[in-house]
Amino acid sequence: MNRIETKFRELQNNNKKAFMPYICAGDPT
Repeated sequence: MNRIETKFRELQNNNKKAFMPYICAGDPT
């Protein structure tokens, strides 16, 4: 969950709304 946590922090800083659908969809990569 290292990448997800990193992305989560990045998205949280950039746009909180962008983090919600990302987690809902899981890790697309």
